[in-house]
Amino acid sequence: MNSNVEEIYPGIYKFSLSIPVPLKAINIYLFKGSNGWTIVDCGFHNNESETAWLQVFEELNIKYNEVSQIVVTHYHPDHYGGAGWLQKLTGAPVILLDLEKKNIERMWQNTTFASRKKQFYLDYGIPEDIALIIEDEHIRRYEAVSPHPSKILLLTAGDEIQLGDYEFKTIWSPGHTEGLMTFWSEKEAIFLANDLVLPKITPNIALNPDSVPNPLNDFLTSLRKIRDLPAEMTLPGHRQIITNLSKRVDEIIAHHGDRLELVTNILKSRQESSDNVVSAWDISKELFGPLKEPIQHRFAFAETLSHLEYLVHSNEIKKMQTNNKYFYYI
Repeated sequence: MNSNVEEIYPGIYKFSLSIPVPLKAINIYLFKGSNGWTIVDCGFHNNESETAWLQVFEELNIKYNEVSQIVVTHYHPDHYGGAGWLQKLTGAPVILLDLEKKNIERMWQNTTFASRKKQFYLDYGIPEDIALIIEDEHIRRYEAVSPHPSKILLLTAGDEIQLGDYEFKTIWSPGHTEGLMTFWSEKEAIFLANDLVLPKITPNIALNPDSVPNPLNDFLTSLRKIRDLPAEMTLPGHRQIITNLSKRVDEIIAHHGDRLELVTNILKSRQESSDNVVSAWDISKELFGPLKEPIQHRFAFAETLSHLEYLVHSNEIKKMQTNNKYFYYI
């Protein structure tokens, strides 16, 4: 069997699929059940992914019509991208949380979003050359999320869903995206966390155009909500399985506490040096240092914005607009 595919629990398989972003791979989960197979997340849609998927179907002896449902945990292209292609291949419905469907429409089916994203970042101080690269990157992602699925079923928070032969409860877990869903099986003590909880790295928490005003607060609330689940196995969207959920949640919360303190200290030091207002771009450079790839600038800048807006909403720092640009200060 392909070394990227392993049975991690009776009837539950993990498949590591390469993705063309710094994370390098996504964890796909396949649940074998008496009523067919469930796929959880899809990877980007490209030739490499198609080849990898066909190999997995062959190795697990899955006939295309044996796939009963394709669950997409959130709209990011490494999770959603191949959903339409897999639906064409298998005929299975794609399942989303109801709150996430609008994000797919906004991000991937509205051709004006890329230019609005560029302008949004420009308004917060990012250099124009980097903003143009970010716009181009978003446009290039359209191909990686096409075709779109035609048959979509929607879940709501608290719904029960059968994944393979196991019953899970749907948990709305906003922060990483507004409509991200996770799943909890009390009987099996399995938490399907996707990108809410990751090992060693922290999920990207981004402020984007049209997003909720305080995504970091939503994320921290989501973490606290699931912290005490008695999970014996937590299945993340990337990297290795987590065996101590509460410990990892505490580490992620502490990390963001440290970052918020660092942002505040950067603003204080700028004020002491008579630079009273600071752009998000300048703060991002201090927080993350030199970055090699343009896509890293997007992740870093959007995460910097989410921390700044958290502090604004907590009344710990202030925000002002001048000449159509936004700045922050103590």
